[in-house]
Amino acid sequence: MIPWLLLFGSIIVVFRNWFSLLPVSAGDLSFFYSEWIVNYLNPPFYWETFRNAGLGGRSFLFQGVYFYNLPLGFLGQYFNYALLERIVWFFPLLLIGVISAYALVREINLFPKKYYPLSVFIFLLNTYFLMVISGGQLTVALAYVFVPATLAYYLKLLKAYSFRNSLIFSILLALLIAWDFRLTYLAIIIMVFISLGYFLVLPKKRVKVILNNLKILISSAPFIIGIHFFWLFPYLLFYRSPVAELTPAHQSITGIKYFSSADFSHAFSLLQPNWPENLFGLTHFQEPGFLLLPLIAFSSLLFNAKKKIIFFSLLSLLGVFLAKGANAPFGNIYLWLFAHLPGFIMFRDPTKWYLFTVLSYMVLIPYAVFQISLFLQKRKLISGIPYLLVYILLIVLIFPAVTGKVGGTLKNIAIPQEYISLKDKLAKDNNFSRTLWFPSLQRFGYYDFNHPAIAGDVLLGSTDPNKIIQILKSKTTENKIKALGVKYVIIPNDSLGEIFLTERKYDPQKRISFEKELDKIPWLKNKKDLGGVTFYEIPNPNPRFYDLDHQVSIKSLLVNPTKYEVSFTLEKKSTLIFAEMYDPLWELKTNKGNFKSIKTNNSLNSFSLEKGTYQGTVEFIPQAFWLFASVVSLLTLVMMILLYFLTFTKYRLFK
Repeated sequence: MIPWLLLFGSIIVVFRNWFSLLPVSAGDLSFFYSEWIVNYLNPPFYWETFRNAGLGGRSFLFQGVYFYNLPLGFLGQYFNYALLERIVWFFPLLLIGVISAYALVREINLFPKKYYPLSVFIFLLNTYFLMVISGGQLTVALAYVFVPATLAYYLKLLKAYSFRNSLIFSILLALLIAWDFRLTYLAIIIMVFISLGYFLVLPKKRVKVILNNLKILISSAPFIIGIHFFWLFPYLLFYRSPVAELTPAHQSITGIKYFSSADFSHAFSLLQPNWPENLFGLTHFQEPGFLLLPLIAFSSLLFNAKKKIIFFSLLSLLGVFLAKGANAPFGNIYLWLFAHLPGFIMFRDPTKWYLFTVLSYMVLIPYAVFQISLFLQKRKLISGIPYLLVYILLIVLIFPAVTGKVGGTLKNIAIPQEYISLKDKLAKDNNFSRTLWFPSLQRFGYYDFNHPAIAGDVLLGSTDPNKIIQILKSKTTENKIKALGVKYVIIPNDSLGEIFLTERKYDPQKRISFEKELDKIPWLKNKKDLGGVTFYEIPNPNPRFYDLDHQVSIKSLLVNPTKYEVSFTLEKKSTLIFAEMYDPLWELKTNKGNFKSIKTNNSLNSFSLEKGTYQGTVEFIPQAFWLFASVVSLLTLVMMILLYFLTFTKYRLFK
């Protein structure tokens, strides 16, 4: 009981701000107003207006979040965002993390249950996971907590296949895929290694291992595909290589070296290189105390080195080697794998490989503590001392989190009133217009389907305010921004000190200087101030639909982000511009026929039309398949639930 009390007490202390009712937003976790949250109650849209710097983009591969977006949209009708965060994300993360880690060590069965809390502590309260959480990487965190449970059920099935457990495994793996492809990739690699280990060290069970893997594949694959059919079907139907969509920065060797922030000692000691500030590029020297973790972990090899211990020791070393990325020793191996191994291109950030080390240490360290305690017990010494000392060590190592020095999502925030006022101003305007934020979008900045927000640094390809100013002085930039339908150019009030930084610290003078430079841009006029948020209003911005000569009145109605109703009359041959990122799957369907989109010089959509009166819709073609694909996914889930309960009936067909 005491070990569990220590564990839960530690979780409550570290995540204490999650037990308040104040909002949390940091890093990749944005802030969502209720006006936007309710939109998640819609069907899955395969085109999202806020992608590509607010110019729209395909969203097939991001639809996994629909599993929490749908409940978020439903509950958003009744609760505020602060409460929604806790119901949908934070509390499930902690609960699933505890249960998932417990399930894995119980299945591995190397030490008594009283050591399980130590495993859970290592899994949930290590510096890697705390930095993932602090940085607001919710989908990574959700995938992370599902990995141990997925592996636990894979082990169950490998030892003794049962249809009931295969259904649970299918659900777990399907959710893992939904949250993060990269951690799914890592989990599958571990499964392959587990099977390979069984195959090599248990020659009498080789046939059983092969047969059980075939059973797992045959019984699970249809269900997993079925669950994800709602996005997988249209994605494959209109397939475009995801690698082709990556920028050179995502594929370059220079980029990998830049993101290889951990060296061998950091990875070996389970120390996230940006701990505890979580500022990328701010990598600290090795903290000696963390070196005790691998020392304890690998001491397990001294105590009756079982095959499982050897397996996790090797797995941890592999994780350490890959987590350091392109750094020495043998960094070229990582670069070669990145260039040649299928799927490895997802790991531009090598720290995801910390998962291997975490899973290994949550087995190796408790096993070593258990063996040392057993050694002391046999000699009639106090056997609880090793556990207590290791617990104290773990607390000391994450002491910045205990004392509240780790920020990000472990801190609460307040929403500045000026951003609420800006939100109210935009939400009341039913006409289309974009907002352009310089130098970048602030997390409290409001956007919706009619008012997509453009991040200036993404649009112009620079985070340097001086370079942004130079780009804005160009006539080409002025025309480009007007073509996008921008009505407001906004300088945010950097209330959280995340944008205007000098040497990673908030610099108010930098914002003042930036604003003075923007005042000199001739086409930025009608300057206004909204309680610290400065914005320039551009008169008569281009609408979402307009003709190339700006001579025609075009009526348009937003049905949803993938469909617009339009009507207009052309007195001569002209080109209709649709101010959304070009994609060949946009189509104009009218009483005079259907027209495919043509790419403009600004990478927008256009339709070349003859003289005449047109009535119809502009549609993103794949969206027509959402109902069929979603019904298949829903029926798959219903079927799985029914089959699962049938396994408990007296005359069950499946076991």
